[in-house]
Amino acid sequence: MERINCPLCGNENIHYEGTMKYIDLLNGIGDEEYRQRICSCPTCNMAWSQNTMNIEDLNNYYKFLSKYESMDAAMESDYSSQAMYLRQKEFIDNIVEDYRSVLEIGAATGGNLNLYKEAGKRVVGIEPSSNNKRFAEKNYGIKLYDMTLDEYYDEYGCQEQYDIVFISHVLEHIVNFVEFMQKAVALSGKYIFIELPILEQIINEEAPFAAFTNEHVNYFSIASLRRLMERCGCSLIKYTIAENKGGVLPGYPTLMSIWGGAAPTVR
Repeated sequence: MERINCPLCGNENIHYEGTMKYIDLLNGIGDEEYRQRICSCPTCNMAWSQNTMNIEDLNNYYKFLSKYESMDAAMESDYSSQAMYLRQKEFIDNIVEDYRSVLEIGAATGGNLNLYKEAGKRVVGIEPSSNNKRFAEKNYGIKLYDMTLDEYYDEYGCQEQYDIVFISHVLEHIVNFVEFMQKAVALSGKYIFIELPILEQIINEEAPFAAFTNEHVNYFSIASLRRLMERCGCSLIKYTIAENKGGVLPGYPTLMSIWGGAAPTVR
């Protein structure tokens, strides 16, 4: 039998949850030829797909084929998206005040960053889709790097840091999430904001792990996200559970959190 280690803590006592039919997040259809192998770790309490698409195919998907690559104005006019942007900014502003710059990884079409730009912050985004880059520059005057975080890091390293690195509904899409977060943290001068679906909220008795898709390849609990961030040298400042109302957003509650490296100034 194949030995599977937890990608976060290395635990070998893995629970193999079995296979489930692939679910396409965009069209809501399955592919009988591809069944995901879902595993979970009882030590750090996270779950992941063992047989994801390869990294090159995933990167191309987000650059050219995903729903995020073609949302354009539809996403920016969606009430649930705007409500989420405002909710996240209020959460941040109620906790920290000493930030002047924001880097968003997975910036979509720039609507979230525009809130911070209007508040006088310097904003930059990393976003795989060139279409989204053009939309953000045309409609908001915001600079996006149309590349993955790996590509950005390979070209620019961490020569420039930002007071807040903003990561919203991205981490559940990342296969090599430890390396991803290490690079993201290296770009942060003070804080890291993370929002993601929380494992405790997506599991139900009728369809456990049904939220796995071609895009959503892992799910964190509060405990496993804390383990990941501490592994990257970060400490939790505050978290809360946020409600979402559907639209282009998931209908289930999500975990909203902010983390610090050294000893940030907080209210």
